[in-house]
Amino acid sequence: MPLGTGLSEFSHKFPNRFYDVAIAEQHAVTFAAGMAKSGYTPVVAIYSTFLQRAYDQIIHDVALMNLHTVFCIDRCGPVGEDGETHQGVFDIAYMMQMPNMVVLSPSNKIDFKLMLNYAVNNAEGPVAVRYPRGDVSQRDAKAVSPLKSELVKDGNDVIIVAVGICLYDALKAADILSADGISVAVADARCIKPIDQQFMKKYCSDKKIVVSVEDGMKSGGFGQNLEDILGRSVLKFAYPNEPIVQGSIDKLKDKYGMSAETIADKIKSNL
Repeated sequence: MPLGTGLSEFSHKFPNRFYDVAIAEQHAVTFAAGMAKSGYTPVVAIYSTFLQRAYDQIIHDVALMNLHTVFCIDRCGPVGEDGETHQGVFDIAYMMQMPNMVVLSPSNKIDFKLMLNYAVNNAEGPVAVRYPRGDVSQRDAKAVSPLKSELVKDGNDVIIVAVGICLYDALKAADILSADGISVAVADARCIKPIDQQFMKKYCSDKKIVVSVEDGMKSGGFGQNLEDILGRSVLKFAYPNEPIVQGSIDKLKDKYGMSAETIADKIKSNL
């Protein structure tokens, strides 16, 4: 799917470095594992919802052997009008289970380039970079190590730890709460596996409420893993363990309680 994954231009410029195996995702991953075993650095670009088909191959052919393979997980999170079958809400939970896997989730273009460069040129084992359909938003980001989280906004009462582009709803929720006199810190998780434990323990320990916001399933997701690391309850905003219906992104956020307004309301009621 070169057009869908945005690789048409690459395929024309570098025909000897581009392999289109059609919609044979299981073969794509095992093929990439063979290339990694032979000393190449393969980049596997597949939609989040279709990478699920290769779950077994990711475990047995890549992760268990700790092969340097880069997974570009396209269209993660809700995708709007593409429909129920395309909602990329499972990748955080299933990639969290993979041995040796590093999972990165950029919130902006600077981080996306930084993370992809790390994945290809510096990593030694398997790395996944997950990103949404369409553009990744631009913001003034610092050149922080891809394996570290970033404190985007400081605050004393609450901390919201956001995954990927959920950061922007988290920042909006923080502004809503600020108008009510509630001081909210906002962190960009960035590396969701392994979680930046030093950062999380430093900035979450003194907060009245720790909140996580992610564009994936609540069950087995980032928030649950953060809860395990902190040893305390986390107020988790994520999608339920059910088929996510078709609809625009904004309508889906409203339906599943993922809008900035709902996040702010629930935090306020918990306080």
